[in-house]
Amino acid sequence: MPDLMTVILPSLIAIVLMVGLIRLTGLAQPVVLDDETLVRHAIDEHFEGAPIERIILGQDGQCALVLMADGAPALVRAMGDRMVVRRLTPDLVKTVSGAEAVLDLKLRDFTWPRARMVFENATARANAQSLIESRITDNREAMAHA
Repeated sequence: MPDLMTVILPSLIAIVLMVGLIRLTGLAQPVVLDDETLVRHAIDEHFEGAPIERIILGQDGQCALVLMADGAPALVRAMGDRMVVRRLTPDLVKTVSGAEAVLDLKLRDFTWPRARMVFENATARANAQSLIESRITDNREAMAHA
């Protein structure tokens, strides 16, 4: 047992020191999606030049819903100091559900299987849910007629 402690204790101390140094230097600055400019930048990186119709920011700063001018919605999520963007297509979205002010999406994406977006109230959540569902349905119908 003493041999185990001589290995674990120094490793634990090293990890704590590294985390402390990262926090002190300010390198761990998580992204907070509280400004449309950040969301526009993320969309422009992924879909260069694609026009945006509307951006709906989540109340908790973790997600933003982007309604693209071509009809497809996109979701932007803060992950650490970066952002992840997914276009919400009928093939990607398994389910869209909501309760109170929280919208839950189940996605067919093993790297991001669930998305959760918090709105200011249940009405705003219901409006966003309706927008996503209608645009996904519209895109599914357009693909069927092509």
